[in-house]
Amino acid sequence: MTQPGGEGMDTGLPAPTAEEIRAWREFQAGERARLALDMIKEADARALTAVPDPDDADDIVHDFDADWAARDAKAPKVKICGKVYRLPGEIPAKIILYAAKAKKSGLAATDVVDETQLVDMLNSLLGKDNVAQIMDDGLGVRQMADVMNYCMDTYKDMMPGAATTGEVPAPLRGNPTTP
Repeated sequence: MTQPGGEGMDTGLPAPTAEEIRAWREFQAGERARLALDMIKEADARALTAVPDPDDADDIVHDFDADWAARDAKAPKVKICGKVYRLPGEIPAKIILYAAKAKKSGLAATDVVDETQLVDMLNSLLGKDNVAQIMDDGLGVRQMADVMNYCMDTYKDMMPGAATTGEVPAPLRGNPTTP
């Protein structure tokens, strides 16, 4: 499978449809989830351990904490029910693992997620207290799905190699469970 898109490239082929682009992005997301699970399995197999030693601060080869803090500072903000929330700088691993588990059990990305799973995933993105507040502020089930879909589209566009236009797609309208 080759990547659709390539704006500005004259390949002589017709431009891909929105459905083909969506299918390609789903394929990429599945591959990233599979690779993440493989990396976790390899790390478990090697039984890596880390011993924090504050005396070795001068010998640090790479400071992941600083990188993550810089990425989090650029994280997108969303307004939900009149309040502004900052998303994590990258998609939480819990959501990737959930997607990998769902795919392994035969579910497609367009399959319906029940409300409990949806709330659990939103808790990973926005924090449990924030999600509780948003629900207290009157967020509906379809609106909850809109928020989740928007967040996932945002992270797809932030992934390395994603064809970005500089804009994040608007939330879904209508019935979010219709493919």
